[in-house]
Amino acid sequence: MKILSIYAQRWPIETFYRDAKQNLGLEHCELRLLKGIRRHWDLVFLAYTLLQIESLSGPLSKWIKSNVVTIGGKCRIASAEILRSFIFWAYQQFNQEYDVDHIFKIAAKGNPQLKFGF
Repeated sequence: MKILSIYAQRWPIETFYRDAKQNLGLEHCELRLLKGIRRHWDLVFLAYTLLQIESLSGPLSKWIKSNVVTIGGKCRIASAEILRSFIFWAYQQFNQEYDVDHIFKIAAKGNPQLKFGF
């Protein structure tokens, strides 16, 4: 009986590590400095916490309450919601009669990885 009780206490820890590795990038940490490793861990824990909180009370809760219980599922729903929000934002910009180049400049502002020639 004691083994089952200890295992029951350990189960949430095991599922957190599985989710953090598979869905939140914990496994992909290739840092060497302790400061960087701590920051990476902090961001993984923050992402996990925000997904859990969001699934309980935020706008994603209507989707997440519909049978999605894993962090991976919550990540996929959050990604879809971000994409939906971006498409809605672009649609609003088009309705204000901005051209595609202007909308792209606004969306890419501050992102040096996106290079364009206009």
